[in-house]
Amino acid sequence: MAISVTSIGTDTGVTASNTTVITTSAQVPAGSLIYLIASDRSASGTPSVTDSASNTYTLAVFKYMNNTQAQGICSIFYAGNCASVANGGTITYTHAATTTRASLGVLYATGIAKSSPLDVTGSASGSSTTASGTSPTPQVSGDLVVVSIGVRSGTATVTPDATNGWTNTPGLIFPNAAGGVITCGQYYVAS
Repeated sequence: MAISVTSIGTDTGVTASNTTVITTSAQVPAGSLIYLIASDRSASGTPSVTDSASNTYTLAVFKYMNNTQAQGICSIFYAGNCASVANGGTITYTHAATTTRASLGVLYATGIAKSSPLDVTGSASGSSTTASGTSPTPQVSGDLVVVSIGVRSGTATVTPDATNGWTNTPGLIFPNAAGGVITCGQYYVAS
């Protein structure tokens, strides 16, 4: 089965809060992989994710922006072989620290291995107007490679490396909210 990726909700983090709740815009089929990408202004702690279908989310990647704890965090969570989440269901991101801003998006993918869906992880951090990173090498052909890009402040245009197969995930480039963060999601299917 070919891998297919669908965005089911985003939040631009305009309001400081302890949690950010996304109401899903489509039903997630049972057996799919749900993944959430987030940038959070928290300077300490570890975020968590729950949903209205009681799926278990695992933290795959956690990185301080600019390698500095005070700058906030960027993370990716996933729930493999999930129970179906209804259209209009909820996915709740609990911030790493209380009353901060977070920018996030949730997607689901079909065509993913139902057992052990996580192959490899990696992370990079930098401070530049043209920051870039290198993904880890997938161990299995046909892997879905997901990236979460967090930007601390200002405005940003994130350009995917289309030559090497990267795609900006629809709906997952968020403008900066006052005092917030920018999050961008990208993905490709490894050949």
